[in-house]
Amino acid sequence: MKMGKRNKLSAVLALSLGAQLLAPVLASAEIKLEGTDSPYAFNVTDPDYGEGYALDVASYDERHELLYRATSETDPAEPFTIAVDPYTWVPNFDLDDPHPVTFEVKTVPVAGGDPVDEATYTWSMMSTVRGAVNVPESLLPGSSVTVTAKTGASVVLKPGDAGVAYDAAGGRLTFAADLADPGPYAIQANADGRPYAAAVVKPDDRNRSIRETKAEAGNAVHSYFDVQAGVLYPYVVNDRVPLADLDASQDGTEIAFDNLDDATTAVDLPEGFRFAFYGRTYDKVGIGTNGALYFGDGDYTAYGMDRFPDADAPAAVYPFLSDLVLRRALGGGPEGGPESRDEGGPDADSRVYAKTVGEPGDRRFIVQWDRVYSLDDESDAPLSFQTVLYEKTGDVRVQYLATASGDPDFDAGGKALAGIQDAGDSDYGGLLYAWNEPKLAAGLALCYGLHPRCGEAGPALTDAKLDAAGTKLTLTFDQPLDPAVSPARYLSLEGTAAAVESAGYAGEAGAYRQVVATLSDAAAGDGELEVSLREDAVRGEARGIASEAVTGFPVTKEPPVTDPSGPSGPTGPSAPSGGTTAPSGTTGLQGTAGGAAVQLATGTAGERDGRATMTAAIDDAKLAELLAQAGGKPVVVLPVGDGFDRVDALLTAGGLQALAGRSGTLLLRTAIGSYALPAEEIAAALAKTLTASGASPADAKIRVTIAKAGGDAANRLQAAAAQGGFEVLAPPVEFAAAIEAGGKTVPIEALGSFAKRGIPLPNGMDSARLTTAVMLDEDGGVHAVPTSRETREGVPAAVVSSLTNGVIALIHHEASFTDTGRHWAQDAIVDLASRLVLSGGADGRFRPDDQVTRAEFAAILLRALGLRAGGTAEFGDVDPSAWYAGAAAKAAAYGLVDGYEDGRFRPDRAVTREEAMVMLARAAKRAGLPAPAGGAETAAALAGFKDRAALAGWAAPSAAALIRAGLVRGSAGELRPNAAMTRAETAELAQRLLRQAGLIDG
Repeated sequence: MKMGKRNKLSAVLALSLGAQLLAPVLASAEIKLEGTDSPYAFNVTDPDYGEGYALDVASYDERHELLYRATSETDPAEPFTIAVDPYTWVPNFDLDDPHPVTFEVKTVPVAGGDPVDEATYTWSMMSTVRGAVNVPESLLPGSSVTVTAKTGASVVLKPGDAGVAYDAAGGRLTFAADLADPGPYAIQANADGRPYAAAVVKPDDRNRSIRETKAEAGNAVHSYFDVQAGVLYPYVVNDRVPLADLDASQDGTEIAFDNLDDATTAVDLPEGFRFAFYGRTYDKVGIGTNGALYFGDGDYTAYGMDRFPDADAPAAVYPFLSDLVLRRALGGGPEGGPESRDEGGPDADSRVYAKTVGEPGDRRFIVQWDRVYSLDDESDAPLSFQTVLYEKTGDVRVQYLATASGDPDFDAGGKALAGIQDAGDSDYGGLLYAWNEPKLAAGLALCYGLHPRCGEAGPALTDAKLDAAGTKLTLTFDQPLDPAVSPARYLSLEGTAAAVESAGYAGEAGAYRQVVATLSDAAAGDGELEVSLREDAVRGEARGIASEAVTGFPVTKEPPVTDPSGPSGPTGPSAPSGGTTAPSGTTGLQGTAGGAAVQLATGTAGERDGRATMTAAIDDAKLAELLAQAGGKPVVVLPVGDGFDRVDALLTAGGLQALAGRSGTLLLRTAIGSYALPAEEIAAALAKTLTASGASPADAKIRVTIAKAGGDAANRLQAAAAQGGFEVLAPPVEFAAAIEAGGKTVPIEALGSFAKRGIPLPNGMDSARLTTAVMLDEDGGVHAVPTSRETREGVPAAVVSSLTNGVIALIHHEASFTDTGRHWAQDAIVDLASRLVLSGGADGRFRPDDQVTRAEFAAILLRALGLRAGGTAEFGDVDPSAWYAGAAAKAAAYGLVDGYEDGRFRPDRAVTREEAMVMLARAAKRAGLPAPAGGAETAAALAGFKDRAALAGWAAPSAAALIRAGLVRGSAGELRPNAAMTRAETAELAQRLLRQAGLIDG
């Protein structure tokens, strides 16, 4: 019989592996570090010093405690070898728990005295986790692979990223993720935006090998190890399934073992019962006393595990893998079994049973461990658990009937492993649920599978209705649904050319029983309509069980709508993006301000290009009446009801001037979204337009528009999402403003200050999924705009703040980097990278401590403010073809940068802290924070900093303004104005700016 092995990676063996240290050569002062033939041996030299000098080298751990120290016996011009092995420079180095090592190299006189040269290097280990996922090409949209280290640091990879490739012929997505943190590595693969496959890989000498050692920027040296994760098969685990009423001890077959504490017995599955598991089919299993079920001939057993998956084991289900024993009273063994031992007293009666239930094609094979014991659990608490194989679906159910122990170390699986794995001789694939964690409580049931059901019923479709406009499909199910699962791509209509564009959940919070789908076009009014659901379209909220496929479910059409106005309210779910039908007619629309209300506007419903419209003309007299009752800086709210694809509000020049004279705001609120326009900003734009056109103010009007963006915008947005690796959460919305005067319409494309737009989230969507909003660019790209969340009258919405008008969409995007997991600026870096403000390198690293150039700083500020780079820079040293040319031009246009007196921008020069403070203060002023001041206020703000005299006079007012706003805090009582800004510091300041200005959450 093969026995499981506890293999600990030998550091000596690992360090003897060969690889080359690659260029570049690292140098600091004249000290140089060069590679050798061994990946763990570096040569240090100082060619400027010869006889009479020596190299003094010391290594330190992360706490700066000395590890080893030595002095060269030859002069510094001769190579002095740093041999990184477990006995010298890095004592007791453990590849399972690697730590950075610092080397301090000094050139010193042999006769004694101060060093004449010195340099510091950091050596550390990097892991490249390599693997693949078998996934059909049809499920690639929304696919991603997340690799998470033991520390929680993670990398998210998507198709198109560096290290990711798809083999269409083999249907396999391969990935390679670099992580600085140690394993085990948890791998989660999503396909079509849903959980698809998972595995946990623990590096050891079987799946880890050294690849190369590289000298890199910043006096850093990294040794790269490949960790082979193998192929992930489509298995996920559902831990919300109910406990099934199954009992193999009744009429089941008792399993006999060669001994009671270390044995496996082979058992044939029922005739014709061939179980598919990890791409192979089995007709036999091995049942172990150790709490494992092995597939194949069963010739294997192992106590516990020191790694997962077990590279020696066959494919297996581990319901409760541990050091288990069977205990029986004397003479209590089954016929043919070993002589029993009286280990548990007269009440001990450990048994293992197997039983098959159901009809051929839909059978369940049950294995039940009944009253078995943990070897070292002195409380003698018996354990009972089951494993069930489902013939029809290939699912695996595991149930825990009794797991309590009087010893807390053993309670609820505290010393056990639960999971599944492929054969260890294949690709190491496995899915871990718990490992020495007290998660296996009595009453828990687990279901492993692609769409885990384990014989339980998922949500069933009971009704399907199409609204009168033919654009909104409402599906009703028999149980509450899990809103975390997006059903949009899993629904289809037969009998019409219309396609499902988006879908969300409706009903009471926590009990959504409906899916509301928006169609791309109005479905035909005649003919039979049917809806089909692909497998796993929705899942039950309470039990997490997926729905089964539905084909040809009949759709009922609702009668025509007769009320053109609909209910009025502040917000509501996003209405359909297709053409909504609304009869022509007029209606009075009420407006409010400061608690007062009047019938403010006349609404005219109509149709344009097949889309339902509403035009609300604001009455000047009614506006004056409302303003007379409102207080200072009034917000005039004009709500318009549901049922329209486009809503326009018209305001005369006289009405605008009346509102601007009170520093007021017009807030147009619709079911599509809301738009708050500061009247003073629009009045300034109106004055410029009238001057340029010579038109009379009496003929001028201002048009404010909120509309569902057309199909072309939605298509361009989806293309941008595929390119940028983000998910669009709701149909895009267009926000526009224009001045109509002298027979011309002049769009207001930019504003002097931020205007807020509200976009309601789709029904049932968790607001935590909202990352940011993006604005669609003319070239098909997108740029981020600052976004926060709010809830108004129970309806969650996004609040988008922008200096420009355009088409806006809400997105979900997650970013991560391999080198920021323990960095002090991790929160700011990941937050702004997810918001598309920051980006890292193709290698998955952010390099937080690298310096930032003036061009990079200007570009980051622009993205933080939601501005798209563009225009022609007026700087003599900015090449129009350079990547930063547009950023420099737009930053100058918005007054964020001035350049130098000689007309140059110096884009590649590191930005100093005082230069950055000036740019940041100008950005803060745009965002509505206090502007720089002079005199006593500046002196008072700077008084607490020891190096205030080093701050240039031109930067002092800006620095003081930022200090008063809480954006700049200094370091150890100093501003360090001439120090270069780092990428981490830039991220932190940009996030503080957006949060302080109320433009993002936090």
